[in-house]
Amino acid sequence: MEYRRLKLEDLISKAGESKQNAYLDVYIKRLDSTIKVKKPNNGLILESIDLIKEDAHESDLHLVYNSIIEPNIKDSTLHDTYNVSRPVEILDKIFTLGEIAGISKILVGSAGYEESAVKLVEDIKN
Repeated sequence: MEYRRLKLEDLISKAGESKQNAYLDVYIKRLDSTIKVKKPNNGLILESIDLIKEDAHESDLHLVYNSIIEPNIKDSTLHDTYNVSRPVEILDKIFTLGEIAGISKILVGSAGYEESAVKLVEDIKN
Protein backbone atom coordinates (compact mmCIF):
# COMPACT_ATOMS: atom_id res chain seq x y z
CA MET A 1 0.00 0.00 0.00
CA GLU A 2 1.29 3.45 -0.86
CA TYR A 3 1.14 6.13 1.81
CA ARG A 4 1.30 9.85 1.18
CA ARG A 5 4.14 11.69 2.91
CA LEU A 6 3.03 14.50 5.23
CA LYS A 7 4.26 17.85 3.97
CA LEU A 8 4.87 21.20 5.61
CA GLU A 9 2.02 22.71 3.58
CA ASP A 10 -0.36 20.11 5.06
CA LEU A 11 0.55 21.16 8.59
CA ILE A 12 0.24 24.85 7.79
CA SER A 13 -3.19 24.37 6.21
CA LYS A 14 -4.43 22.51 9.31
CA ALA A 15 -3.27 25.24 11.70
CA GLY A 16 -6.40 27.33 11.17
CA GLU A 17 -8.86 24.48 11.49
CA SER A 18 -11.09 24.50 14.51
CA LYS A 19 -11.38 21.40 16.64
CA GLN A 20 -14.38 19.87 14.99
CA ASN A 21 -16.21 17.06 16.72
CA ALA A 22 -14.91 18.03 20.16
CA TYR A 23 -17.91 16.16 21.58
CA LEU A 24 -19.05 12.57 21.18
CA ASP A 25 -22.33 10.83 21.83
CA VAL A 26 -21.79 7.49 23.55
CA TYR A 27 -24.59 4.92 23.55
CA ILE A 28 -25.17 2.97 26.78
CA LYS A 29 -27.02 -0.19 25.73
CA ARG A 30 -28.34 -1.14 29.20
CA LEU A 31 -29.88 2.32 29.63
CA ASP A 32 -30.91 2.55 25.96
CA SER A 33 -29.67 6.14 25.99
CA THR A 34 -26.72 8.24 24.99
CA ILE A 35 -24.47 10.48 27.02
CA LYS A 36 -22.57 13.46 25.66
CA VAL A 37 -18.85 13.52 26.38
CA LYS A 38 -16.15 16.02 25.61
CA LYS A 39 -12.99 14.65 24.06
CA PRO A 40 -10.33 14.82 26.79
CA ASN A 41 -7.47 17.28 26.52
CA ASN A 42 -3.85 16.25 26.97
CA GLY A 43 -3.80 17.27 30.65
CA LEU A 44 -6.76 15.06 31.54
CA ILE A 45 -5.31 12.12 29.62
CA LEU A 46 -1.95 12.50 31.39
CA GLU A 47 -3.64 12.75 34.81
CA SER A 48 -5.57 9.57 34.06
CA ILE A 49 -2.44 7.77 32.90
CA ASP A 50 -0.72 8.77 36.13
CA LEU A 51 -3.63 7.40 38.19
CA ILE A 52 -3.67 4.09 36.33
CA LYS A 53 -0.37 3.16 37.96
CA GLU A 54 -2.13 2.79 41.30
CA ASP A 55 -5.74 1.94 40.42
CA ALA A 56 -7.15 1.39 36.94
CA HIS A 57 -10.73 1.96 38.08
CA GLU A 58 -9.86 5.29 39.73
CA SER A 59 -8.19 6.29 36.47
CA ASP A 60 -11.36 5.43 34.54
CA LEU A 61 -13.53 7.28 37.07
CA HIS A 62 -11.37 10.40 36.83
CA LEU A 63 -11.40 10.42 33.03
CA VAL A 64 -15.10 9.67 32.61
CA TYR A 65 -16.30 11.98 35.40
CA ASN A 66 -14.38 14.91 33.93
CA SER A 67 -15.55 14.20 30.38
CA ILE A 68 -19.32 13.69 30.67
CA ILE A 69 -21.22 16.83 29.70
CA GLU A 70 -24.80 15.51 29.58
CA PRO A 71 -26.36 14.49 31.83
CA ASN A 72 -24.80 16.77 34.42
CA ILE A 73 -23.31 14.15 36.72
CA LYS A 74 -21.60 16.88 38.74
CA ASP A 75 -24.93 18.12 40.11
CA SER A 76 -24.93 18.11 43.92
CA THR A 77 -28.60 17.10 44.04
CA LEU A 78 -27.73 13.95 42.11
CA HIS A 79 -24.87 13.23 44.54
CA ASP A 80 -27.17 13.75 47.53
CA THR A 81 -29.86 11.52 46.01
CA TYR A 82 -27.38 8.68 45.52
CA ASN A 83 -25.65 9.43 48.85
CA VAL A 84 -22.09 9.49 47.51
CA SER A 85 -19.20 10.71 49.62
CA ARG A 86 -16.86 11.47 46.69
CA PRO A 87 -18.30 13.01 43.53
CA VAL A 88 -16.69 10.44 41.18
CA GLU A 89 -18.53 7.65 43.02
CA ILE A 90 -21.71 8.73 41.23
CA LEU A 91 -20.42 6.83 38.20
CA ASP A 92 -20.40 3.54 40.15
CA LYS A 93 -24.03 4.19 41.11
CA ILE A 94 -25.18 4.97 37.56
CA PHE A 95 -23.04 2.72 35.36
CA THR A 96 -21.64 -0.80 35.57
CA LEU A 97 -17.89 -1.36 35.80
CA GLY A 98 -17.87 -2.51 32.18
CA GLU A 99 -19.73 0.58 31.03
CA ILE A 100 -17.29 2.87 32.85
CA ALA A 101 -14.33 1.03 31.33
CA GLY A 102 -15.98 1.16 27.88
CA ILE A 103 -16.62 4.91 28.08
CA SER A 104 -13.03 5.41 29.22
CA LYS A 105 -11.74 3.34 26.30
CA ILE A 106 -13.74 5.47 23.85
CA LEU A 107 -12.37 8.66 25.41
CA VAL A 108 -8.78 7.42 25.31
CA GLY A 109 -9.26 6.36 21.68
CA SER A 110 -10.65 9.78 20.78
CA ALA A 111 -7.41 11.31 22.08
CA GLY A 112 -5.39 9.24 19.60
CA TYR A 113 -4.50 6.35 21.89
CA GLU A 114 -5.72 3.60 19.64
CA GLU A 115 -3.78 0.98 17.77
CA SER A 116 -4.94 2.18 14.38
CA ALA A 117 -3.91 5.82 15.03
CA VAL A 118 -0.36 5.22 13.86
CA LYS A 119 1.29 2.41 11.96
CA LEU A 120 4.87 1.47 11.17
CA VAL A 121 5.44 1.56 7.44
CA GLU A 122 8.23 -0.67 6.26
CA ASP A 123 10.22 -0.03 3.11
CA ILE A 124 8.99 3.51 2.48
CA LYS A 125 9.90 4.56 -1.03
CA ASN A 126 10.97 8.16 -1.46
